[in-house]
Amino acid sequence: MQKNWALHEFADGWGYLSSHDLDQEPLHRMQTIESHISICEPRTVLLARELLRMCVTILAHGNEDPESVLAQGPVLEIVRNVITSLEAMHGDMPIGDAARASRGRRRATAKRKGD
Repeated sequence: MQKNWALHEFADGWGYLSSHDLDQEPLHRMQTIESHISICEPRTVLLARELLRMCVTILAHGNEDPESVLAQGPVLEIVRNVITSLEAMHGDMPIGDAARASRGRRRATAKRKGD
């Protein structure tokens, strides 16, 4: 959509296009996808991570260009849905480096028991 706006502004600057000639399809598609994403509750940690990554991207656009349509994404709804999904997990479940270390300890313990 940003490309469409740039091309439109360039052509409009020369008086070739009216505002009705702007192709809004990419914008409508993005808004449709955002509405689906905003109600999605992740069922896997992978999806939760990707949704949070989208939020970071949207927030970054907000810092770079607050007027950008990309800066107006459904950040709050996405974060709420991720939190709702993560609440079903045990609070003491290790993640990140702690999870990797925990798996390493379990494998070492299993090998010793098998000897």
